[in-house]
Amino acid sequence: MGGTNTTVTEIVEAYLGKDFLKCMGESSDAARNDNSAPTTAKTTKQWCDLTAKTRGGWRVLLLVSCGPAIRVSHHFECVLKLVKSKQFEVVVGFGGSGTLPSMVSHTVRSFVVETGVFGRTDPWSAICHMLTSSHDVLDYSTAVVVYATVLDGSRKIECRQIAKDTPGLRAFGYEFRSCGKPGCSPCPPDLRVFNRSERVRVRCLKCGWQSSWARTDSDNKHFKRVNALAAPQLFWHHFPPSPDLENFFVDLTERHNAIAARSAQRCRKRGKKLQRKKTLQKSKKHEQDAKMLDLIKAEHSPDMDVDE
Repeated sequence: MGGTNTTVTEIVEAYLGKDFLKCMGESSDAARNDNSAPTTAKTTKQWCDLTAKTRGGWRVLLLVSCGPAIRVSHHFECVLKLVKSKQFEVVVGFGGSGTLPSMVSHTVRSFVVETGVFGRTDPWSAICHMLTSSHDVLDYSTAVVVYATVLDGSRKIECRQIAKDTPGLRAFGYEFRSCGKPGCSPCPPDLRVFNRSERVRVRCLKCGWQSSWARTDSDNKHFKRVNALAAPQLFWHHFPPSPDLENFFVDLTERHNAIAARSAQRCRKRGKKLQRKKTLQKSKKHEQDAKMLDLIKAEHSPDMDVDE
């Protein structure tokens, strides 16, 4: 797919066929509309609900080695179309440029267990639980999840990317490309990542610009932790990334610089006020000293009697 113009939609239809996709959709609808209530031999309710409706009737597509489907914009539009057109409820892809099936096979198997064996019906929580338990795949790739949710009777498409914050390599798991110096357009390798305890900053090797420090032990506007306790190094953000996300460190630095400038301005104003106050106090003191000196001279000066 990376060397051709074939989209993921065309590949799915070519491999599975339109008839199979149609039958898969009908099976999913039948599962969700199943109202059966199985009972035991003693006509009591089963302790574990294993009906098709409880399982959710998911249709899931796992893209194990189609990096361009995630990294190339017009290919990714086709991935979104698969969920928007209700062919699939969930599409999971990996954003690594050279991801091989063997690298993600354990993750795929874990996802099947989470949904098929343990019956998780929330795709996002299933993905988060799976990657929290085993996130080695995120050492060399990212996971992109496109799924549909129903809120207040309205179907909504969510698209998120999960990545690992790797000290010295990726801040919040993302490869930044924005430099704060006008006219500088660095590549990801040109933006070096520096970590100090629970803080991170980036520095441009092309022009020398460096950002302010950002905290990695808390959520921020763009990057949210998947599980703050069990996997604090995993962050998710909306995908595709917005220009604001790309400029995260640039905007952070500008805000910090603006705050520092305002603080310095307030300090200068306070300094000027203090200096004027000190000058006024000195002036008053000089006046008082002069008056005191005049009084002293007047008290000690001898009366001069002149005989005519």
